[in-house]
Amino acid sequence: MKIELLTYNKNENIVDLVKCCNNDKEILRNIPHQPGEFSNKPFKLTTTCNPQKQGDYYQYYTGSKQLATFENKIETPFTNIYIQKSINKILTRIKPPLSIHKQYKLDDFNDEEQCTNKITYEKAFVFLLKGGLKWGEFIQDWLPYLFIVRQILKEDESIKIITKNHEFDSFNYFVKNILDLNNQIVVLDINKSIRVNEIYELYINGPFASGLFPYQGHCTCPIILYKKLYKYIQDKIPIILNHNKIKNDNINENQKEVNKEPKKKLIYTKRNTGNSRRNVSNEEIVENILKKYCETNNLEYISFFYQNYKFEDRIRLFNEAAIVVGVHGSCNFHSIFCPPQTKIIEFICIKDCHSTQLVNLSYGLEYWQIPIPDYGQFEYSVNVNQNSINSLKEILNEINY
Repeated sequence: MKIELLTYNKNENIVDLVKCCNNDKEILRNIPHQPGEFSNKPFKLTTTCNPQKQGDYYQYYTGSKQLATFENKIETPFTNIYIQKSINKILTRIKPPLSIHKQYKLDDFNDEEQCTNKITYEKAFVFLLKGGLKWGEFIQDWLPYLFIVRQILKEDESIKIITKNHEFDSFNYFVKNILDLNNQIVVLDINKSIRVNEIYELYINGPFASGLFPYQGHCTCPIILYKKLYKYIQDKIPIILNHNKIKNDNINENQKEVNKEPKKKLIYTKRNTGNSRRNVSNEEIVENILKKYCETNNLEYISFFYQNYKFEDRIRLFNEAAIVVGVHGSCNFHSIFCPPQTKIIEFICIKDCHSTQLVNLSYGLEYWQIPIPDYGQFEYSVNVNQNSINSLKEILNEINY
């Protein structure tokens, strides 16, 4: 049985241009293609790539450039998104090579078949996408798909959500408090299997935009999903924060500060916090520039490291942001909580480059890119050179908050 969720509409799946300084345009036109980003070549459907990243996808894109998104609008074409419902299946989680293939398989079962888990679930939704279930991947690759099936899950709380072990602290909060889902979460390990009497699978049909892997879970979310998700979360934030404010009011009955309009913030997403990649060797220089800007523009400066904040406090913090600045990384995906007028300024490491451009443009935020020319995103340490610092100053002067 097929349950149609969404069909393609071009106007819903195209975004505005990336903003950048004129002096950076030639660099941004010549970024080597990195899987997960948009390419200047037409899309090629891959079949299989091994762990050493050898395969037709990589061979096809060797030597190609990323799309210059400051002069080319990103479009995410597809045919449709739907749910496939099947009955009497054994679900087994597998880990194939880097490929378009699913990370699970379904087999018919009978009374004689053995299963690694003797439990039989009556109803389950397969939520085993590509990539890890970390914060950045969750916001960019997983959450939009969980959101699109939200109504089906909400209407039938007996449907279990079968997924991977989550590697960040707010997965359960997101499911219960933001998506309002009470469905049980079941973690399925690799090479383990369960019986399911009624199982739901998510499918998205191509064609896909140039440069994106053709499967759920690696930057393949259509723009319309990000748009719908962002609107939903923006509508949800006042409810979450008001609940938290009521608790604060009860605790601080005589504290009038609670009712004051919060000061708008400039948030710098720190990298020198024990990261294994992209630690900024001259981070103090960048922060000093931002601090001085805040002093002259009546903004509160926040040097942000996520572990210093409870999750609801992170929501509140980014919902009060006027500007978010940082080198590319998972912290930048907190922009989903930013109000519509927020400016996002992202340093990108162009030797092998990923960015948050797709999500932030889809949210309708004002998104700026600054290239760091001599480094790649997988390096332990990067240096923001003088040209990049000059671009930051120029952008801050132009947005003139």
